[in-house]
Amino acid sequence: MTFDEEFAKATGTNAGLYNIIVAVLTAVTVVLGMRMMGALLISSIIIFPPLTAMRVCRSYFKVTVCSAVISVICFLLGIILSYVWETPSGASIVCVNILSFGLFCLIGRLRIKTRFK
Repeated sequence: MTFDEEFAKATGTNAGLYNIIVAVLTAVTVVLGMRMMGALLISSIIIFPPLTAMRVCRSYFKVTVCSAVISVICFLLGIILSYVWETPSGASIVCVNILSFGLFCLIGRLRIKTRFK
């Protein structure tokens, strides 16, 4: 349903129900995450990885998989750097997410330039 809503509706799947389930699960994740980790960190974990993946990936499936991998890597790097440099873990994770976004933006621009040569 998340890949092709029109096809799901055509096959008889209750797309409205699945949309509600996804919306409720997302809302619960954000609310619980804000309570446990803070608004800055939860927004960074939810927003930055998909934006980063969209710089180099073009299909929905590739963006989803790539953003999950980026999220885990950035989280682990942020925790490790936080421990090594004795910095706040949330801020370290956000900084790693920002750096990865910048790196992927650069990679995306380089791919576009080489594609049009």
